[in-house]
Amino acid sequence: MDMTRAGVREMAALVARLGEQLRSSYAIACGHDVVIPTDADRVVVFGMGGSAAAAEVVGGSLAAGTFDLRIVRTYAPPFPLRDRDLLVFSSYSGNTEETLSSFEAVLEGEHADRAVALGSGGRLAELAEAADVPVLPIPGGLPPRASLGHGVGLLCGILQRAGMVGDLTAQVEEAAGRLDDGVRRHGLDGDAPGDDSVSGWAERLSGRLPVVYAGAPVAIASMRRLRAQLNENSKMLVSTAELPELDHNEIVGWGHATSVRSEAVVVALRDPGEHPRVARRFEITREVLADRVAHWGEVSVQDGAPLARCLESVQWGDALSVALASHHEVDPMPVSAIDTLKDRLGRP
Repeated sequence: MDMTRAGVREMAALVARLGEQLRSSYAIACGHDVVIPTDADRVVVFGMGGSAAAAEVVGGSLAAGTFDLRIVRTYAPPFPLRDRDLLVFSSYSGNTEETLSSFEAVLEGEHADRAVALGSGGRLAELAEAADVPVLPIPGGLPPRASLGHGVGLLCGILQRAGMVGDLTAQVEEAAGRLDDGVRRHGLDGDAPGDDSVSGWAERLSGRLPVVYAGAPVAIASMRRLRAQLNENSKMLVSTAELPELDHNEIVGWGHATSVRSEAVVVALRDPGEHPRVARRFEITREVLADRVAHWGEVSVQDGAPLARCLESVQWGDALSVALASHHEVDPMPVSAIDTLKDRLGRP
């Protein structure tokens, strides 16, 4: 129990650093002497886990209608690369095998002048140095999922320097300011939370199946992050789906009264940027499922710039994952199943 409490406190303290990470790494990317191509018309981010989550946040917040962002979570790009792509290889540890495989496949004599690497060292840094690919550093010693702010800040700086977005200083500061407020509101600074929804949601979800719905790019990015955080920190399974697509299939799946359905709690992540028809679909979907789910609740964020809205929602989800770990009496820090899998993959 003492180890569990210590782990909960440690992860809460890491979640509290999201705004600090965002500010510092954005400043590093903007001021670093790394050369960034300025003629790119698409950015391709190679990464898994928390590295991909940072790209999800940036893509969901900044890419819509301005530039094309693709995320590769495989051992090689599943689509042809183009001469004007900006390639970002991101691995917090520097040893993510899928990202390393993609790096070697992509940079065999080509594209080195279009690439940049992000990480805290490891094999990726070695390969990048050998290929003359610049590396933007991320501080080491963190669980990869607790480095999200660094990844988002670096990507924001890279995109700004590439000319794919305008000056993001105001958006970054707005987001970091909201995260500062959230530290106090969610009790991540060690003080008991006040009028806040995190503890109530943790009680509601403890021992249940969270079913998370979202319908705007900003909220979808937050939903995917929430799923991963509940998996890793809270040690629980999660189901996710997107509107309007879920109204063409999943809504029918609630028809059979299974034991799983009776334990499912819908968490609807709402965003001011939703399409009006998506907002209407949320209303009707909730009415249709009213007698089929154990509970339907909604979590909304303040209006403002997309990056701030997305990271506010992300921070809420991160705080919820820590609160649920406490409810489940599990230590959020270790991820033993991942460690076991990596160990077995590394054997001959």
